[in-house]
Amino acid sequence: RRGDRRSAQLAELSLALEEVPAPLLAEQPLLAECLRVWLAVSNAKISIPFREPVQEKHAPNYFEVIKTPMDLSTVRARLVRGELRTPPEFLRDMLLICKNAIHYNRRGSDLEELAKELRAMIRAEMEPVMDSWRRQQAAVRKEAAAAAAAAAAAVAASASAAAPCAVAEEQREVEQEEEEQEEREEKRAKGTKRGREGEGVERRLQQLQKEKQEEQQQQQQPVQQRKKVARRGGGGGSGAGTSGTHTPTPTPTPPAPRTSARAAAVRQRRAQS
Repeated sequence: RRGDRRSAQLAELSLALEEVPAPLLAEQPLLAECLRVWLAVSNAKISIPFREPVQEKHAPNYFEVIKTPMDLSTVRARLVRGELRTPPEFLRDMLLICKNAIHYNRRGSDLEELAKELRAMIRAEMEPVMDSWRRQQAAVRKEAAAAAAAAAAAVAASASAAAPCAVAEEQREVEQEEEEQEEREEKRAKGTKRGREGEGVERRLQQLQKEKQEEQQQQQQPVQQRKKVARRGGGGGSGAGTSGTHTPTPTPTPPAPRTSARAAAVRQRRAQS
């Protein structure tokens, strides 16, 4: 009989596993163990009151007291749909069935006692599954830490290898900046020198232009004086014609002849005789 029962359980488990999506089982193989626990609990006699959802006609004001109802059929449906993806999530929903029954039913009632027995059974069945889950997670964390350490080491090695290149590149940038600064200063100095030379040439040109103007003024002065004298002479003749009077032009007095001292002495002796 035990063999037959065991075979029946395995066949039932096999059929139940076919309902679970293969990718979900591949991602988390322990879900198969969760489904095995579900079958074991569902086949127990103490689970009969908890296999289907509670109906309010059998439990007045149940949904006012219980805000998150749960039962075994709902847990299996959530597991098959992929809504429960880890053993801790499955254990949470299974224990919620017991928690709701203990909370709603009065203390010491048959349903409360059945709920406590069911809770103990679920914890016992899930203990090896949760141990496997903890080891699995420890291995995952260890692998992730190793990967992170390897990545950090690779980054450090890359940084150390790139450090000399970075230093050399920085040195080249500094040298290039110094060269550019020298070129700017040299251009600035050349510009200043050309500016000074241009100012000197300009001053020289102004000086030459000034000298030329002064020379032209000196050359034009006698001509202007002659023109002025001529204008004066012409002005007297025109004035006589207009007034009807004639002003005689004075005859210049010839200069007295120069006599020597000897001639003067002769004239003086003659006068005495």
